[in-house]
Formats: sequence, C-alpha cells, structure tokens
Amino acid sequence: MADLIQSIGVMIAGAVIWVATRLLVVDLISTLIFSVLVISTTVPLLRDVIGVLMEKVPSEIDLGSLEDSLKSIKGVHDIHDLHVWSITVGKFVMACHVVPEPGVSPSELLVRIRDYRKRTCRIHHVTIQIE
Repeated sequence: MADLIQSIGVMIAGAVIWVATRLLVVDLISTLIFSVLVISTTVPLLRDVIGVLMEKVPSEIDLGSLEDSLKSIKGVHDIHDLHVWSITVGKFVMACHVVPEPGVSPSELLVRIRDYRKRTCRIHHVTIQIE
C-alpha cells in the first residue's frame, strides 16, 4: 500500500514539475514526505524482527502471569525454566520443566497443560519436560 501511495505521489510531483518547471521544490517535498512514510513503516518491522532474532519474550505474553497460571493447573507442583519466545511474528513457542504432584500421571498432566495453552495463550508449540 505504501508503494502505491508513493508511486501516485511521484506521478503527481512529476506532473506538477512538468506543468510548472520552476517548482522543482515539489520533488524535494515529495521525497521528504515519502521518506518519513518509509521510516515510519520500517522501524516497527525492524523492532519485531530483532525481537524474534534475539528470542525476546513477546510483548503479548506476561511471563509471571503465565507461570502463576501454569502452577494453578491441577497436578502441577512447580514450574521452572519457563521460556517463551517467537519463531516468527505472532507465533509463540514455550518450553518449561514441570514438577508434578505425587501420584499424578505425566501424560494427563501434559494434556492439561497443552489444553490450557490452546485455550488461553495463543502459544503454537510447547515443549514440556516432566521431572
């Protein structure tokens, strides 16, 4: 969309310069306007890309709240080494170690945690190690 707007702006600036050859400043003004447009759309994209490359916790995920809610799942005694990051913009991955309560089936606990993740967190892939 930005490219389309820029192309139309360049055509308008070119037409103005063609009609009024003394208005060469129109080229400079359109270049400055479109430079600001490009920078304003590029900076957020770069911020997202750097966040993915640095495996930053996504801003949509509150890690402390996620840990507390995982600990509240029936059969979970403790959670540690909890990590959440993006593999691409909008697709999240989670890895953690879970200490189950005595007598809890590890496979049932995995199902509960995965169900919770599907319902609440928008996390696409989960790796859980039961200790």
